[in-house]
Amino acid sequence: MGPFVLVWRLAAHDLRRRLTQSVLLLVVIAAATSTLALAFALDGTSNTPWRTTRAATAGPDVMAEAYPAKHPALGELTALTRADGVVATSGPYPMASPILRTGKIADPVFAEGRDETMPAIDRPYLTAGTWVRPGGMVIERGFAGQLNVHVGSRVTLDDRPFRVAGIAVETERGANWRPQLVWVTRDDALRLVSPGGQLAYVLNLRLAGPVTAPAFAAAHSSPSLFIATWEQIRSSDEKELTVVQLVLLVGAWLLGMLAIAVSPSWWEEE
Repeated sequence: MGPFVLVWRLAAHDLRRRLTQSVLLLVVIAAATSTLALAFALDGTSNTPWRTTRAATAGPDVMAEAYPAKHPALGELTALTRADGVVATSGPYPMASPILRTGKIADPVFAEGRDETMPAIDRPYLTAGTWVRPGGMVIERGFAGQLNVHVGSRVTLDDRPFRVAGIAVETERGANWRPQLVWVTRDDALRLVSPGGQLAYVLNLRLAGPVTAPAFAAAHSSPSLFIATWEQIRSSDEKELTVVQLVLLVGAWLLGMLAIAVSPSWWEEE
């Protein structure tokens, strides 16, 4: 009798004697295999969508914020436009900090004041609707999904009415950063600052070499400036996917342990 025939007969015998346990074992093994395959499939896939979005939006190599934008903070920010290694810029853009309300939801946001024409650097990619206009704001796509708003929805920013003119994706800020970001016109951003409030300003920089971004940030950071590199923004966007991958790997390991526990050979000796 060949070895394969013997193994098959033993397996068939075991299956007849312990049908329920064997079916359960098969289901657990299939679930563990599928979970493990999905976890490995996620490995490295986060880079491609982010690079595609960065290219479509002409994402900056460095993003700098002056907050609150008082002298000399604003002076430090504008001085970056003349720093060594900077080849192009967009901004500085005024940025208010209103409360966005829609229905029963109230959420603090950054409302960045933009021109009504797209810049050469950091131009959010519209997935629906149109760009900013007076009284019309654009909202980041993931945030729009969380709020369940769409083009045409009415919201308020510090009780000022706005209509959602468009929905966009961008790589100026990390997806997990708080507060979330919306875009309005420059004039609308200035109107959102209360008499006792203070504006922030944001500047986007393109460097001669993107790999120099960490050194540039280290050289120009100060207590009055927040500077983020494209690597930091990408890392923030990938963090959520990394957590999902870790959960899947742990789940696959636990399913594997369960498969061992329900194995018929552990329950009953021949």
